[in-house]
Amino acid sequence: MHDNPPSNKKKNKKRKRVMSTFEENESNCNEQVNNEKTFKEPSEETQEPPAKVICTQSKASAPEDEFNRAKKQIKRLKTPMTEGYIVSPVVPQPGAFLSRTVKYPKFNKKNEKFEHGNYNKYYGYRNNFQSDDLRLTVFRQRPDLFYGKDILDIGCNIGTITVGVARNFFIRSIVGIDIDKKLIDIAKKNIKNYIQLNQPEFESSLFPISMSLTYGPIHPPGISYNSRHFPHNIKFSQGNYTLEDDSGLEYQKPEYDTILCLSVTKWIHLNNGDEGLKRCFRRMYKQLRPGGVLILEPQSWSSYGRKKNLTECIYQNYRKIKFLPEKFTPYLLSIGFEKCEVLSTPPHPCKGFQRPIYLYTKKNEPEMAEDAVAGPSVKRISEEAG
Repeated sequence: MHDNPPSNKKKNKKRKRVMSTFEENESNCNEQVNNEKTFKEPSEETQEPPAKVICTQSKASAPEDEFNRAKKQIKRLKTPMTEGYIVSPVVPQPGAFLSRTVKYPKFNKKNEKFEHGNYNKYYGYRNNFQSDDLRLTVFRQRPDLFYGKDILDIGCNIGTITVGVARNFFIRSIVGIDIDKKLIDIAKKNIKNYIQLNQPEFESSLFPISMSLTYGPIHPPGISYNSRHFPHNIKFSQGNYTLEDDSGLEYQKPEYDTILCLSVTKWIHLNNGDEGLKRCFRRMYKQLRPGGVLILEPQSWSSYGRKKNLTECIYQNYRKIKFLPEKFTPYLLSIGFEKCEVLSTPPHPCKGFQRPIYLYTKKNEPEMAEDAVAGPSVKRISEEAG
């Protein structure tokens, strides 16, 4: 749809205004010409320097230029306007003559080190250098989400939440995954603080006690003697949870009862765009067993802007984002989650960390439950029974 052409009244007013300017310029030009006719050459005694005569002649050309501009403007007004012609405003808008080019920010290569939010001191300044994370107090209100469950912690950093959940909620097993290998190495070494000196006989006979104290549990979860007991039920793995394309979703199987995704969505979003985050949500849904839950703590949209100039990739993705955080819940419900509820908003001295924690529950369908029972969980139970 185009705007309607201006009315005849507006046209007449504009033409009158231009005509008055035209007549005024024409009278000025006539006066200048009459002055030139009555001009007499001065005598040699009173003759002025030629520079002043040149100056007078240059001033005389100014009214003629205005006259020509007014004449061209009248000619443009008399030209018929086609249907659907949009007339621009007569008064120029503020900044109309300024350049419209967007300034491209300068990127510091040092920032690429933390482009995924992989800050090694994250839990230090978030928890005010306290040992207990405030989000664990929220989880204590719902121990049923963790007791005897297989859990995945996405973006575990140095494993503070991962270890806290494994230590306090009698879980079956927990896997912490992070894209930064250095953080995963720190998480593995942190487990040594919970290793007791009384190791199983077969472990102490094969390896010295100093090995466990330095590198954490020697046997990976699922194989060690007390695989259900802390800290042997913890495993840390380095990797990128975001798949490159949708073809990888076909190979995802339900293997977890609870998935934690705490303060990670912003970094997945900025590095992979809308489609990358949606692909992660679909992968979480496929990896959950029927009746499983996703515990999600998304960052607010206002926090995105503070990190948009971190790298060039993040800057480009930030400008294209349309899948805002308030659209996460409708999308998750559309891909198969049955319901959504807010667990709580943990208190925090810093307003930026006062983020609500959402709980999404996957449908518990009988057919899906049979497939899940026939999956890797039965094999694990049979191995432990044997």
